[in-house]
Amino acid sequence: MPLALQSHDAYVGDRLTNQFGVNGDANYKVAAAASILVSATPFGYYGEEIGMSNGGTYNDPGIRSPMSWSGEKPAAGFSGAHPYRDPAINFATMNVDAQTGDPSSILEFYRAVYSVRKAHPVLATGTFKLLSKAGDPVLAFSRTDANETVVVAINVSDTVQSVTVDTGVKNGRFGQAFKAPDVAAPPEVSSDKTGQATINLAPKTVQVLVKAR
Repeated sequence: MPLALQSHDAYVGDRLTNQFGVNGDANYKVAAAASILVSATPFGYYGEEIGMSNGGTYNDPGIRSPMSWSGEKPAAGFSGAHPYRDPAINFATMNVDAQTGDPSSILEFYRAVYSVRKAHPVLATGTFKLLSKAGDPVLAFSRTDANETVVVAINVSDTVQSVTVDTGVKNGRFGQAFKAPDVAAPPEVSSDKTGQATINLAPKTVQVLVKAR
C-alpha cells in the first residue's frame, strides 16, 4: 500500500505544516522522508512540498487552497484574479519562488529526497526488510535487488543516535547516497564480517547508504 501524509480530505489531517511544522521544519522533513522513502509508490498532496498551510479553516475547502507559486497578491501566483478559494494563509513566505534555491527550505529537501529515489530505483522495487522495531528512535530498513543494497536510517528523535543494523552484506562499504541540502554529508559506513554496520545519526536526520553489488 502506498503511504500518504495527507490528502484533499480533512479527515486525513490538516495541512502538514500545522501538524509537523509548528516547532520548525525538522519534524516535517523527517516525516516527509519516511513517507517518500518507505513507500514503493509515494503519494504527495500539492503544497506539502513547500509547507503550505490551509486557507484559514481546517476543513475540506480550507485544505484545498490554490497552490502557492509566489508571494504575490491576490492569489499567490495561481491566478491574476481572486481565486474560487482563499489562498493559503502563509503564502507570502511559503511559496515555490521563495524556496527555490534555498538549501534550508522544505522544497529543496523534498527535491533531494526524490532525487535519491530516482537515482536508486531499488528504493521502489527492491525487497524490503525492516531493521528497526516500533518505538525505536531510528526507523531503519533495507531494500535489495540484483544490483544494489540500500540501507535507510531516519533519526526521528531530538538526540544523537547510534544504531547497529544487519545490512545483509559482509565486509561491505556503503556510500552516502543522500545529502540534505543544508548539512554536510555524513561519512560512509562499513559492515563487518557478519554484515553488521553501525550508523551514527544527528537529531532529525536521514541517511541513505548504498552498496553496489
